[in-house]
Amino acid sequence: MRRYDDEARRPGGRRRVPGRSRPRPGGREGRERPGAAPGWPGARGGAAPAGVGGWPALADGAPAPADHPWHTWERGAALLAGAGRCPRCRAPQRRCAFARAARLLTWILDRIGAGDHHLVCSVALPDAPLNANLGVATRGPGASGALPEHQALVLCTVLAVGLVAGVPGGLVMRSEPGAPPPDERPRQAVRGWRLADGRLLPLGEAEVFAAYCTDPSTGDPLPPEPGVDYLAAPRPPRAECQGR
Repeated sequence: MRRYDDEARRPGGRRRVPGRSRPRPGGREGRERPGAAPGWPGARGGAAPAGVGGWPALADGAPAPADHPWHTWERGAALLAGAGRCPRCRAPQRRCAFARAARLLTWILDRIGAGDHHLVCSVALPDAPLNANLGVATRGPGASGALPEHQALVLCTVLAVGLVAGVPGGLVMRSEPGAPPPDERPRQAVRGWRLADGRLLPLGEAEVFAAYCTDPSTGDPLPPEPGVDYLAAPRPPRAECQGR
């Protein structure tokens, strides 16, 4: 499985050259930046991606909606760029925090069993929340999976923002193992973690059950989903900065 521990890798698969300023859209270098490549919006509010490279397809010429993954990544990257430097390693937070988030994602993916897994990360910011999702298929614990690069990039960016901002948020994972025996119905497993004070903390079985089986608007209990097991999440490492 590819490791996402380098924030310099941009969604288009290119690396920024250290010390090189960001190219301006429409300029000589603008044609090389991800935002100007085929299937990418040229700039904020530009044309929507054409569905290549893992991005959702929209009608030709239609503006990408505010919750499109491209805008989520762009907004998250801007927040990380404005977060200054890590007080421990003095590296820009856009690199340090992203690397910490990538290590957490890798740790989780390395420990889930075989099957299809869907992860959703949400961060509650004062103006508007950031949300990202990732779908991955694995063959077993620690095995390489079909990991969509762009989804992983956006999810790590959102998680990194939560680690730096210290705001409430969470990460949930819904897993469906391989095909069950013919006489059994397929089951899903749900696990979750919460973001608090810049840390990703596991939810216990009762907390996951309460989160999924409580009406958020009224607080009334909801019946559990059939065929779903609400499980305690493993405790991830602290994901602190490793220093210089």
